[in-house]
Amino acid sequence: LANPSAGAIDLVWDPPPDPRVTGYELRWQAAGDPGWQAAALPACDRWRVEGLADGTRYRFQLAAMAARARSAWTP
Repeated sequence: LANPSAGAIDLVWDPPPDPRVTGYELRWQAAGDPGWQAAALPACDRWRVEGLADGTRYRFQLAAMAARARSAWTP
């Protein structure tokens, strides 16, 4: 779930039932931008991304992290 606001977005997701998940990697990119920005997140089910440009479309992807593994990126 994505809730946009001025210059930011609040992302909310259902955490996986796997107790080995220790956190997440979140990445995002503006439409037309080939590069990604990324953030390592603790185990949580929501995150606020700030510093976004109003009126710009962004793509967000999330991957679950475990001790030495990462899930596939969300679509």
